[in-house]
Amino acid sequence: MSDQPDFDDLDTDYDRFLPLLQGADDGLLAALKAVPESGRVLDLACGVGEPAVTLARQRPDLRLTGIDISETQIAAARARATQLGIDGVRFEVMSMDALELDTGSVDAVMSRMGALMMGDPARTAREAARVLTPGGRLAVAVWGTLDMHAAMRLGLRCLESVLPAEEVPDFSAFDRLAAAGVRDGVLREAGLTAVESHTLRWTFERADFESWWSFVLSIPGPMQDAFRRLDQDALSRARRTMAELAAPCRRRDGSYAFPMGCQLLSGRV
Repeated sequence: MSDQPDFDDLDTDYDRFLPLLQGADDGLLAALKAVPESGRVLDLACGVGEPAVTLARQRPDLRLTGIDISETQIAAARARATQLGIDGVRFEVMSMDALELDTGSVDAVMSRMGALMMGDPARTAREAARVLTPGGRLAVAVWGTLDMHAAMRLGLRCLESVLPAEEVPDFSAFDRLAAAGVRDGVLREAGLTAVESHTLRWTFERADFESWWSFVLSIPGPMQDAFRRLDQDALSRARRTMAELAAPCRRRDGSYAFPMGCQLLSGRV
């Protein structure tokens, strides 16, 4: 996608986003259960270290490496692992489109909301296939269509209610990349076999409307930039629109439950 968000400012506040990704994490880690004992696992676009750190805690026998192009995120990942006493994972600054790793050097490659969505998906897939050992497995959780991402979808509808069409951020790439056969085709062209794709679904909960609204405003990228440019009147109108849009997800106790979903792709070399 173009205009990709800068996540560097999330290194101290990323935990608030982890519940949004819980369903993706569960599906991704389940797909990696078959990694052999003492297997080598590579996490592409690892950010601040999740889900690599969680996997390291579940499978201390594995040898994990997380890579990301952000030095700030890698520093945060290292600090996170140290704080939790995790010594079975290392984090390195590296591009997932140009891996500084030997061919056939890892048993599994994973990624959550990074590979096949950011960077160059075709180059990422080729690099992942190159570093996998014969029989090695790839598992990638990635945002599907925009309809599956409640925060982005409803946030954009709020912006549409207060901005001219040409000023609303364009997230059509979500739907283009998630179209049937697109990402599957990228993996097959890279040389992976037994490619499969299915949808993961879960619920993202918020205690009340204010916590939901503040969460939407905090998502980094073009949507957040657009909200920040609104004057107070426009922001108030956008907030009222959100209250109307979120109403179907409101529970009797005032909390909210938003349906979420993503794609889980897998393959072997």
